[in-house]
Amino acid sequence: MRTTDICEFIALNEDSTKKKEPNYRLLEITNAETEEQKPIYEILLDSLVISPDVFQFRDIEQNPSGEYFKSKDHITKLKKPLLNPNKELKPITIAWGKVKRKKWSWVVIDGHHRIEAYREAGRNKIKAVVINGTPKELVLKSIKANNKDKLPMSSSDKLEAAWCMWVIMIGDKQRWATVTALGTSKGTMSNFGKVEKFCAKKLAESDWALPDKKTPEDWVGSKVLQNELAKFTWKEARKSMVGDTQTKNFDEDALVRSWTERLFKALGHNGRRSPQSFGRAIECYMGESAFEAMIEFYTTIDDEEF
Repeated sequence: MRTTDICEFIALNEDSTKKKEPNYRLLEITNAETEEQKPIYEILLDSLVISPDVFQFRDIEQNPSGEYFKSKDHITKLKKPLLNPNKELKPITIAWGKVKRKKWSWVVIDGHHRIEAYREAGRNKIKAVVINGTPKELVLKSIKANNKDKLPMSSSDKLEAAWCMWVIMIGDKQRWATVTALGTSKGTMSNFGKVEKFCAKKLAESDWALPDKKTPEDWVGSKVLQNELAKFTWKEARKSMVGDTQTKNFDEDALVRSWTERLFKALGHNGRRSPQSFGRAIECYMGESAFEAMIEFYTTIDDEEF
C-alpha cells in the first residue's frame, strides 16, 4: 500500500463524466443475500482486478517475516473448507472502477486472502457483493473491512492506513472526524499535522515556490502538498520531515528482516506459542532497564512528540 497509488486511483475515478457503466453481464446473480439484504453475485476470478497497492493495508512482504507467514497460514486455513465443492466463504467486496492504466473493471475492495484461497483450491468463481461510493469512500471502506478481518491489521499497518487517509483527505472538512473514526489517537493526528506543516514550510522555502505561495499557509490544502506527502509512508515522513540525519543512511527495515529470519530459523513457531517465556528471554538478553524502556517506547509510540 502506497499513498501515491491511492491518490492516483482517486484521481482516475473521481471524474464521473468519464466513468463507464458497470458491466453487470460479468456477474451472475444468486438467490442469496447478505444480512444487510444486499444481493450476492458470482464472478469469475479472471474477471476481477486486484490492486493490493491501493486496497491491501497490511504490510506483507515476500520474505520469511512474521506477517508473511501469518498471511500464508491464513490462506491455508481459508482453503480447507473450499476443498468441498459445496462450501463457500463469506463473499468478497467489489466495486466498479479503474486502476492505473487498466480498463474499467470490477475491482476487489476487500477479500484478497479469500481470492488466493479460492485459486489454491482450484475454484474459478467466487461469491461477491457490489458496493458503491466515491473513490475516497471505497478506500475508507477497504480500511474498515481490513480492520474487522479475521487476520487483523498490525498496529503499524493501522497507523499507515490512518496516515494515508490523512493525506488523501487534505482540504476535506471531514478529515479529522474520518481519521478519528479509524481509532487514531489525537496525539497521532497532531503529529500528522506537524509533519504536514513542516512539508508546507519546506515548499515555501523551496527555489521553485510559486509567487502566490510564499508562506507555509499558502500551501495548506494544496494538491502539490498532497503529492509531496503522498510520496512517503508515515515512517518515512516522520524521519524525513524531522531531519533524522542519523538514520538516513541506515536501513533499519533490512536489519529487522535479517533478525526476524534468524529468529524464525532458530525458534520456528515456538516463540509465538510461548509469548511470556519469549518475552522473559528478551528481557534477560537486553537487561531489565533496556527492556522496560523498549516496552514504554512501543506503548506510547502513537503519542510520540517530535
